[in-house]
Amino acid sequence: MSAVRLETLDSLRGLAALVVVAFHYTTRFQTAYGHPSPPILSMPYGYYGVQLFFAISGFVILMTLNRVKTGRDFLISRFTRLFPAFWVAVLMTYTVVGIFGLPEREVGVKDLWVNFTMLSGFLGMRMVDMVYWTLELELFFYLWMFLAYRLKLLPHIMWVMAVWLLIALAYVLSPRWFGIDLPYRLGLLLIAAHAPFFVLGVMAYQIWQRRHTAATTPQEQHLRANIRLSELGLFALGGLITFMQKPANAVVYLLVALLMLMFVYDCLRFLQTPLLRYFGAISYTLYLLHENIGWVVMRGVYAQGGGTLLAISMAFAVSVVLATLLTRLVEQPVMHYLRQRWR
Repeated sequence: MSAVRLETLDSLRGLAALVVVAFHYTTRFQTAYGHPSPPILSMPYGYYGVQLFFAISGFVILMTLNRVKTGRDFLISRFTRLFPAFWVAVLMTYTVVGIFGLPEREVGVKDLWVNFTMLSGFLGMRMVDMVYWTLELELFFYLWMFLAYRLKLLPHIMWVMAVWLLIALAYVLSPRWFGIDLPYRLGLLLIAAHAPFFVLGVMAYQIWQRRHTAATTPQEQHLRANIRLSELGLFALGGLITFMQKPANAVVYLLVALLMLMFVYDCLRFLQTPLLRYFGAISYTLYLLHENIGWVVMRGVYAQGGGTLLAISMAFAVSVVLATLLTRLVEQPVMHYLRQRWR
């Protein structure tokens, strides 16, 4: 993939991060604590930005697995990308909340230690910051994709995705048709509720790869035609699952699919602005730090008599500064150092 396309993907990631932040600072804060006056602009559906993150992950992880030389290279790349910055963010958030307080968001030391695994929700412990719920789903996705890689199933990834979506469909239908609730933790492990969005990303990579690899024989051309039919089938199955969850999910599913298709066909170059590229570069650390720390800042501004716009602006500014520092001082240098040591 060219650097230009990577920049487009980073911009899309930055856009998703900004939408999620806007949701947490407007609608979500209003629900949790209340603003003294309504925000100028609210973002009630901003939490769907995480679904775009999931689709981007589907694209990136399949691309990565198709390029790594060994399974260990993949594990090292994912570990160095996620955990060093995450561990520091956990400590930062825990410290800020512990010093300044945040009602119903304080956690104990035992919870803190479990949070370092990135699996606190799955293990039944409280999260230092509630946004971490998406991270364990990302970990499970990496696990299943790595297993597919080790079992040499990547050439048949569409069949793997079909089985995954059928499992997701079973989780939707079982309570309604048979009155049976399938195991909750197994559903988390299988990412049943969000599988369609990861699959969108996987399909997007398949389409992108096909567009950049020439078919040299009639057999390959026929196979590619079958792949297109399978993609349409998977897309329809994902749409059915999201619609049965609730109609709003299906609308978001279609929008995310459209964005990923526009990215694949290079129709999102207008997103390659310096600002969106910047937020794309710090999107991970901004996601890790923005909610609880931002809420502490907002409550502090309100305690001093500040208005809603000032509180949201201050929270956003503090979160961006902290995310920038965490990216430049921890995430990037530690990631590069550990990868170099591995090589």
